[in-house]
Order: sequence, then structure tokens, then C-alpha cells
Amino acid sequence: MNFQCYLNYINIAGQTLPTPEQVEQQKKRGHHGGT
Repeated sequence: MNFQCYLNYINIAGQTLPTPEQVEQQKKRGHHGGT
């Protein structure tokens, strides 16, 4: 797998599967009553 394909895979996976960081950010927003 070349590097460009790897980046594309990361982009696709990022759109469908949230990263732990995104999950934590969403949890923090929820605690603060954000959308």
C-alpha cells in the first residue's frame, strides 16, 4: 500500500469511524450542553 492510498484510507475511515480524540471532544461538548 503506497502512502497516498494510506492517506485516502485514513480520510475514509475518519469520516465513518470517529477517532478517540473526536469521541472525547463530543463527550466534552455533551457535558457542556453543546450540540
